Formats: sequence, structure tokens, C-alpha cells
Amino acid sequence: MRIWPRTDDAIEELRILSEQSRVQLWLPLVKNMSLDVVVPPSIAPDLKDILQERDIEFSVLSTDIEVGLKVICA
Repeated sequence: MRIWPRTDDAIEELRILSEQSRVQLWLPLVKNMSLDVVVPPSIAPDLKDILQERDIEFSVLSTDIEVGLKVICA
């Protein structure tokens, strides 16, 4: 998932989420810069809901990383 935190509040929300859940941040949290995260399928729907409720822009890059890695490595 790629997330674009545009405000200080969004940065804080993402920081809290990363500490309280299994969301893995791949880059430091920086306002107005995209951030890639790995999200287990079990929490993806909840994370999407949270991001939408807080008007934090995001897009889903892959629904299954394992499939993507198999294609790259094949």
C-alpha cells in the first residue's frame, strides 16, 4: 500500500498505527512524501477504513506480494 500523508495529523495517525498494529513502514514518515507499507491481509480492510475516515490518501499497490515476487523471480 502506498500512503501520502499530507498533514501533521496524518503523520501522527500513521505513527500511532505503526506502533499499535502490524503495519510495517518502509520509509520514514515525511509530510507530502509517499510512504510504502506492508499490511497483512487480515488488517488491510480495517486500515483502508481508517485511512478513508481520516482523509489520508492511499492506493493499493499489490493485493498479494508473494505472487508478485514469484513473477519477478521466475
